[in-house]
This record gives sequence, C-alpha cells and structure tokens, in this order.
Amino acid sequence: MARIIITFITLLSFSMCFGQYDWREGKIILKDGQTLKGFVKLSMSTGELISLKKSKVLYKKNRKGKVKRFNDKEINKVFYGSTNSEIGYFEYVPITKNKLELLRLVVNGKSKLYKRVVKSTNYNNRLFTPSPNTNFNNTPNHNRQVKTELVDQYYVIRSNEIKVTQISIGSTEKFKEKAIDYFKDCKKIVKYLENNLYEEFDIHQLIEDYNIFCE
Repeated sequence: MARIIITFITLLSFSMCFGQYDWREGKIILKDGQTLKGFVKLSMSTGELISLKKSKVLYKKNRKGKVKRFNDKEINKVFYGSTNSEIGYFEYVPITKNKLELLRLVVNGKSKLYKRVVKSTNYNNRLFTPSPNTNFNNTPNHNRQVKTELVDQYYVIRSNEIKVTQISIGSTEKFKEKAIDYFKDCKKIVKYLENNLYEEFDIHQLIEDYNIFCE
C-alpha cells in the first residue's frame, strides 16, 4: 500500500510540473457573450490524472490582477497568445462521452482537427503516453528512472459525432490503419491513404482535403 501511495504522489508531482501553459496575453469569450481581454493560463492535458480535477482556464485583467477561474460550463472560446502559430484558439471538446478537454482547433470544417499536448513518461527508455482511458495500475514499475516529455496528440470530429477520435497514433502503419477506417466514407481519401500519399505529419492536409473532396 505504501508503495502505491508513493507512486501516486510521484505521478501527481510530474503531472503538476507539466500541468499548465504559461500566462500569455489572450481573451476569453464566455457563453453569455461577454469577452474578457487580459492574460490567460490554460491547463495542459496530462492523461488520466487530469480527471482528478476539472480542466479550468485562469484569467486576470493585467499581470498583477486578481485571478479568476472559468470552466467548460462558462466558456465558449479561448484565444491564447497571438504570435505563436502553435498556440491559438481553444475550446472544450468531448474526448469521451462524459469528459470534456480543452483542445486547440487546428482545422475547421465538416471535419474538425484538434490538438492537445500531453505529458509522456519514459520508463528506462520505454515511452509511455497516457490515453484518456489509461489504467495506471497496469503501467510499468514507477520505481525505475523516469523521464518526461511533451507529445502532440491530434483528434478529429465530424458534425454528426458526439466525441472526438484520436487520429495520431505514433507510428505510420497505425496512423494509416486508423485513418482509413475513420475516413471510409470518402473513397478518394481512402485511395490516397492506401497509396501512402499521407503520413502522420500530413494530418492537417488530410483533414483539409477531406473537407474539400467529401463535403
């Protein structure tokens, strides 16, 4: 039991270290139509541990202002930063039937592409990236040397779907298999995938092409 508790605390500490995007200038658009301009700080996805408390958006009018917290019931969109192309328009998106996550919109259209950054843990050079359904009871021995890094994950959702589907898997073959299954409603995209015209790093172009060819 003591080992389990120590392991849990260790994992939680790593989660906290990589748990936030830094403060940046931005704005929050609330569901009631109100727009708040100032400085914004976002929760960063850390896999299963993030479910211990809801992902919130922190806001203050100026650098020394009082911090206010907002959640998915209050927020419509968050514009985070303005000069970094990797940081922009965020919104709450269903990643499971009952769980919303703050993701960055990358491509808009019939099929939307979202991105999130998650903490990956390397146990003795063995990379472990938690998914929304990770069971930490089945993860490697946490007493070994632990290294962490940030990994991009991509998700897609169509207008008739109730939750996103993870489309970036970490290997070309798995990505191809997953993409062919997901985009089977568009013969042209499937043909391109079968002929290896898209790789995992082409996900932006794939979604844009799908929205053009398969509207």
